[in-house]
Amino acid sequence: METKQQSKWYNSSTTVDILLFLLPPLGFYGLYKTKTIKSNTSKILYGSMAFVSMLALLISL
Repeated sequence: METKQQSKWYNSSTTVDILLFLLPPLGFYGLYKTKTIKSNTSKILYGSMAFVSMLALLISL
């Protein structure tokens, strides 16, 4: 019996990008779990999203 290897949703960079803007907690989880985005890229994305989140929090207060 053959089983097809299904790709996980977090290995699709397009899906993770969309989720970062629509559902940020799920998008961050996708960034954490992905194997397709390189380490330096994910560090930059984590840092920039954290900065934007903190900035939005400060503005809303």
